[in-house]
Amino acid sequence: MRSPVLTTRRLILRMVEEADWPAYRAYRLSPRSTVLAGDDAEVVARRQFDGFAAHWARYSFGRFIIVERASGLAIGHVGPFLAEGHPEREISWTVWSAAHEGKGFASEAAAAVLSYAFATLGWTTAVSYVSPGNLRSARLALRLGAWLDPDAKPPVQYESALVYRHPAPWEAAPAGPAAALASRIGDLVPTLTTGRLRLRAPRNADFATYASIAAASDGNDPMDADTRQSLWLDYAQMVAGWLLRGAGLWSVERLAEGQLIGFLPLNHEPGDPELEIGWFLARQFRGQGYASEAAGAGLDFAFGSLGCQTLVSYIDPANQASAAVAERLGARLEPVLFNGCQVWRHPKPEAR
Repeated sequence: MRSPVLTTRRLILRMVEEADWPAYRAYRLSPRSTVLAGDDAEVVARRQFDGFAAHWARYSFGRFIIVERASGLAIGHVGPFLAEGHPEREISWTVWSAAHEGKGFASEAAAAVLSYAFATLGWTTAVSYVSPGNLRSARLALRLGAWLDPDAKPPVQYESALVYRHPAPWEAAPAGPAAALASRIGDLVPTLTTGRLRLRAPRNADFATYASIAAASDGNDPMDADTRQSLWLDYAQMVAGWLLRGAGLWSVERLAEGQLIGFLPLNHEPGDPELEIGWFLARQFRGQGYASEAAGAGLDFAFGSLGCQTLVSYIDPANQASAAVAERLGARLEPVLFNGCQVWRHPKPEAR
């Protein structure tokens, strides 16, 4: 099959050709490659080289060979890629010789491939797996706009790998003057602190965690394109609540190390009769009192700074853990359901 050919200012990205084998072989049998060793190294290298074309045939996407336009030399390869047994599609990059490192070729090639993956293949997210000691690749991932995703699972065979997540274009953080403006707007969102937690303005990079929690709670795949796009719209409308209503979504992080653990929405969703307070945490942080602690701070803000007279929480009748949180916070269960959900009403503190 024929793959597309991508071009950048200095590079051509194309399908693998047999003429690329000597350069690839030299790389795979050199100390620069940490994967192969032993007497069968060349056999394994050849099998991996042949796998470039096989991957394209199987998935209709695959790694491109990086060709320097000035010299016509094949100097490396770059994703997109889905390795056997890997949990997610990834963007990978490798420069085959030290002579071509440090010149921005990997960054230039990876940026072109990211654009291709999102615009042409319709991907909504991608990751890059980086060895903990590979500072060069980690810096490159950050330059591409990726962030270290603590909730993502590395492949079993590379369990120590760090997972950098590349956002879809609409998820990406702004740059330049737009970033400065977004930061100033974010600073207006009230920051609340408790004994263990900080509730702060949401950021673009928080969305990966939001999608993972929200999709899992509905039994969906957070990497599915339709799921992820609908969750982005949900996330964006809650964040926009701060501008439109003076109430919106907080990201909840632990004070000790700044780790994002979940979210606290103070939100008026379309179709709901009144403002609601909710809470949802990543699974590993549940059952430790964080939801009650964060929601208590949110309630104090709503009844104090916002002057709310009452608030509700809409809770699935099967979600006994959230119902227990509402009860601990002093909410009272109303006798009727709303859209199949229990209605827990939070009265003002003096009315409890």
